[in-house]
Amino acid sequence: MQSYYLYILAVPLIALMIYWRARRSVGRQPVKPNALRTRLIFSFVVCALLIVSGFHRAPLIEGLFAGIVVGSVVGLLGLHLARMHPDDQFLHYSPNAWIGGSLIALLIGRIAYKFFEWHSAMAASNANADAIASMGRTPLTQSLLGLLLGYYLIFNAGLLIRWRQYRQNLSKGS
Repeated sequence: MQSYYLYILAVPLIALMIYWRARRSVGRQPVKPNALRTRLIFSFVVCALLIVSGFHRAPLIEGLFAGIVVGSVVGLLGLHLARMHPDDQFLHYSPNAWIGGSLIALLIGRIAYKFFEWHSAMAASNANADAIASMGRTPLTQSLLGLLLGYYLIFNAGLLIRWRQYRQNLSKGS
């Protein structure tokens, strides 16, 4: 019975987070340098915490680093495919919908699988707290986190660089 309370609390929160992420992955967006800097700092902190927390298990670190490498390459591709829309005072961008949609689909699929796995473990009569607590600590989950973190680190850093170039060009033109 207690597991249903977790579903009631977690599912709407995760759905809201995915909705916010999907809105930022599709369609025309304004470049907000302060928000990009905040996301970069947050992503670096999360990467550092994941690295420190995974030192005791080499497969977790390997999965995380593999995901970060692949995510960085996808981030460079996404930055190359993103369209910039400059106007008189602001810079807007449209991220590639296929890359954003694919990342969202991977995230939703992994979360759904983890919920199913968690529910199955809770339903089993021999489920213990250690087995349930370690379910999120798999190399595949770490590689997906690394993929998302690597993508957003590179993509947001690239957007900041393009925003600075745009501001410099704007000031030279005045």
